[in-house]
Amino acid sequence: MAPPTVRVLTDGRETEVPAREVTVGTVFLIKPGDRIALDGEVVRGSSEVNQAPITGESVPVLKEQ
Repeated sequence: MAPPTVRVLTDGRETEVPAREVTVGTVFLIKPGDRIALDGEVVRGSSEVNQAPITGESVPVLKEQ
């Protein structure tokens, strides 16, 4: 269910790369409605995330910095 690509931020520019090529410490962007391809930590902002594919919980969970 995870998308095959990730939107990463490099030198202030957004690019899409294969999820398998993302290394630990890479900043990646999630926009409203996106599915999340990788495990990570929120470094800026907040949003509710649908964790149903992972936990089975149908109620969105707030994630924030």
